[in-house]
Amino acid sequence: MFEFDYANEFIVIRYLPVSKGLYVYWVPGNQCMSMLDFYRAIEVILNTIIVTQPSKVLINAIDYSFPILPEKTTRLIRYTLSSSPLKQYGLIKSNQFYGQFAIKLLLKRLANAPIDLILFDQPMEGIRWVLSK
Repeated sequence: MFEFDYANEFIVIRYLPVSKGLYVYWVPGNQCMSMLDFYRAIEVILNTIIVTQPSKVLINAIDYSFPILPEKTTRLIRYTLSSSPLKQYGLIKSNQFYGQFAIKLLLKRLANAPIDLILFDQPMEGIRWVLSK
């Protein structure tokens, strides 16, 4: 189903060559990250987008609970989007309070980004989407 690419204690990233999709999963326990761990994870995600050039990315944030600094994160994401063929971005919403709040702030800042954002309440909906051609 997935072709493995990268994993650490906070994220799993898998490139899906058939659908040209990228799947990113925030592992439970990410609330224990330091700010440095968070920015390293974001850097790995964004570098993977640049290297693999996916047409769509699915972020599974159902277990995401780390409070982020949306301003710096938004700048990193916008920079990556400007140098990527990425057209669609899917997000499986967090079940965690801090994760929901952080993601809402980030989405508000990315509202004018040149990309289609699709929100999913259920993980399987998002996974079917990222696997589709």
